[in-house]
Amino acid sequence: MCDCVRAADNGGGAVPDGVCDGKCRSRCSLKKAGRCMDLCMMCCGKCQGCVPSGPYASKDECPCYRDMKSPKTQRPKCP
Repeated sequence: MCDCVRAADNGGGAVPDGVCDGKCRSRCSLKKAGRCMDLCMMCCGKCQGCVPSGPYASKDECPCYRDMKSPKTQRPKCP
């Protein structure tokens, strides 16, 4: 389902460099650069490297990513 790299798999540390960048480039490939990448990178870091696999992939692949909400509006935070 999701080729998620979890921090627990790496001894509980931070997500390895490049993991979020590559996944977010794929996720945001149909969007203008900037906001999508910024939000995706933040969500990826908080979700231990889990990002849905492409621009049309279901957020259900990564429940953490799917369930993150904006505190003000309660709208989905992650693209």
